[in-house]
Amino acid sequence: MECLLLCFEKKHQALARIFDIHVLPKFIRIFLYTSWIVNPFIFFVWFFTLSLPEDQKYNYIMKNAPDLIQDFMELPNFDIYVEDTSFTLFFIGVILAGILLNVLFVSCAYDIFQLMAVIKLQISPKRYQQHREAVISLMVQFGTSTICFIPPFFLAIITMTHIGGAQSK
Repeated sequence: MECLLLCFEKKHQALARIFDIHVLPKFIRIFLYTSWIVNPFIFFVWFFTLSLPEDQKYNYIMKNAPDLIQDFMELPNFDIYVEDTSFTLFFIGVILAGILLNVLFVSCAYDIFQLMAVIKLQISPKRYQQHREAVISLMVQFGTSTICFIPPFFLAIITMTHIGGAQSK
């Protein structure tokens, strides 16, 4: 989603520069690009640290579900995530990041369409059509990635709220 938003921002800035309206300063663009590229890696590493270490997995199972230890021993690999402050903060961060990216996308899309309405009368129909197709393509791609975000979003909600015993203590 970050990469698509980056493409959308590039398109927005290309249109904004034509009229010198809503052009972001270079330092803000660099900050945005850097954070959009680095944040997924930060979340990946953070999620990786939430899993119990190998040496503690079987102790956890013996303590909380001793009758299932044999079943777990037959699995070639598995992870156990214990709900703690970091676990909760991770999912809150994922949810807030998803919401923020969607708000930024909607804001950027709205502004692009405002700029497109103004630019329509000042450029050739062929050039306008190229801009329009690029914007529509980006919107479809972003919509698809947003749909892909829905299952993890619901997983985070279910896990944090314990719906249906998603996390048993």
